[in-house]
This record gives sequence, C-alpha cells and structure tokens, in this order.
Amino acid sequence: MVPGQGGDVNTTLPLILNIVALFCFCLVAIPGIVIAVQAGNALKTGDIETARAKAKLSLTLAVVAFAVGILANVAWFVLGGVGAVMGN
Repeated sequence: MVPGQGGDVNTTLPLILNIVALFCFCLVAIPGIVIAVQAGNALKTGDIETARAKAKLSLTLAVVAFAVGILANVAWFVLGGVGAVMGN
C-alpha cells in the first residue's frame, strides 16, 4: 500500500463525535480525541489496520462519553428534583 492512501477508513467521524461529546457532556472524550488523531496519523502513513482499529476504539469511546454524559445529566436532574421536593 502506498503511504497516504486511505482505503475505506473514516477517521474524521470519530474525531468530530469525540469533540462534540467533550463540549456537550464530559471529559471522558479526551482519550477518544487522542486516539482519533493517532488513527488519522496511522492512515496518513499507510498503516490501514492500525488506523481502522484506532478509529473503531475512538468511536467506541465517543459512544461511552455520550452515555456517561447523558447518565450524569439525568442523575443531576433527578437529584436536583429530589432536593427541590425536600425543600433544600
């Protein structure tokens, strides 16, 4: 494989999703951003298998960051609602 040829690996989507998760929800997305950048660098050097594996891991971390953020927001609203009902 010629260096610089990308094949069918998408490294942009995991990067964008991790950045959105970072700004919307929580800091869990930082490792996902780092791994997405590593996937892009591996893709540029022609290491397709490493790029594919790192892109998949980064996408998984983005989903985890969204899930943690949503659960944290739900817990915050529930606990805030309990405090309001109890008069705190």
